[in-house]
Amino acid sequence: MPLLLADWGVLFASVSLLWAFSKLLSRRKRNARGLPLPPGPKGLPLVGNLFQLPQKEPWVEYNRLSKQYPSVYMKSPMNPGDLMYLEAMGQPILMLGSLERATDILERRAATYSDRPVLPALELMDVGWSFSLMQYGTDWRAHRRSFHKLLSSAALPRYKPIFDDEIPGFLKKLQDTPEAFLDHTRDLFGYAIMRVTYGFDDPQVNKSAPPSLCGSYASGRYLVNDIPFLKHVPAWFPGAGFRRYFKRWRRPLLKLSSQRGGHRNGQPSMRRQMVGSLTALFLALASNPEAQRKAQLELDSVVGSDRLPSLEDREGLPYVSAIVKEVERWHTVAPLGFAHVTARDDEYNGYFIPKGTYVMTNTWAILHDPAVYKDPLEFNPDRFIKDGQLDPSVRDPASAIFGYGRRICPGRFLGENTFFLVTASVLSAFNVYPPKDESGNPITLKLNASPCTFRE
Repeated sequence: MPLLLADWGVLFASVSLLWAFSKLLSRRKRNARGLPLPPGPKGLPLVGNLFQLPQKEPWVEYNRLSKQYPSVYMKSPMNPGDLMYLEAMGQPILMLGSLERATDILERRAATYSDRPVLPALELMDVGWSFSLMQYGTDWRAHRRSFHKLLSSAALPRYKPIFDDEIPGFLKKLQDTPEAFLDHTRDLFGYAIMRVTYGFDDPQVNKSAPPSLCGSYASGRYLVNDIPFLKHVPAWFPGAGFRRYFKRWRRPLLKLSSQRGGHRNGQPSMRRQMVGSLTALFLALASNPEAQRKAQLELDSVVGSDRLPSLEDREGLPYVSAIVKEVERWHTVAPLGFAHVTARDDEYNGYFIPKGTYVMTNTWAILHDPAVYKDPLEFNPDRFIKDGQLDPSVRDPASAIFGYGRRICPGRFLGENTFFLVTASVLSAFNVYPPKDESGNPITLKLNASPCTFRE
């Protein structure tokens, strides 16, 4: 007799609960010394904090929640919010809320904290080939060596002709069709990154915009990650729409991975982050004409009006550099980044960290810490300037946005230099204004809102 739909639901719920219980039992046996877990909200039996995981702006909610659970069993002092522990269906999750804790754990203990989770969501999309998602091991180390050779700071001069080709065309597109600035931005970074990493560009592949893979690591984003047995649920089963979603993106992702003899990299996530930063730049400039004016005066003085800025001008453009840093800080493109996973049980500062724990860094919280950045929600490039130069005493956002330890982004030099070059070129060529409503009044802008207007 075939199982009814309700029977299937009961079956999967029962198996999921048994799986969660077995994980909890196994962890208790391994924690022979009875060390406490890090501080965090108390969960329900078996399901843990599954129903407490925030869906909207989770980085903000995690930051708020973590302040409520100060550390009490620590061997050395920590601030409230430094660590927060949650569980979802037996899956341990550790949130790191400060740069000090992220550096201490992910860099100084890299041998334990450098792996990536194997998530059902990523298995269903078949993206295990992506360097940023690859498991720590021999293949990963080989890819890492290749990327360092390709994207090191010493290799950057060879890519100058690529940006000399791409940036003028990008500026022309902004002038002609400013309402399509997001498409132009995607094209710029898509073409440029593919030329750097593959040696060619393919408009068809470039226009296939895969979903952000960073979000695939956020517990609660896809229920299948918290209840892995759901990956076996048929596509017609209620709530199994995730299978159709992942199937939709599997083909373009695989097509991208097969280009140029199977060279595989993090191009989609790199492009997405750079597009996000440039979109935030347009919003910031349109909303802050005074910062825009200061940068343009600096550009007029150093570069002049007969050419576009180059990387050789960077040392003489501290205020443009400050705008780049403030955009990276103010609008965190990957607020929770990519998760790490513990390769073995660990004791940290008197707490027990189970093997298999997802370790996530709240980059948004680090870059919006009022103890480090005054009025952190405000866009203010001047916070990085002292006596007309960059202030080395102010924490550089790059220390948090490119990852940590062995998993630090190998494309960080390319990303930072490219973003600076595009920012300086846009400021050199245009004034950026907010759009106007039907009455001719400027519209108050928010991210993902109406496009800005570009004027020479």
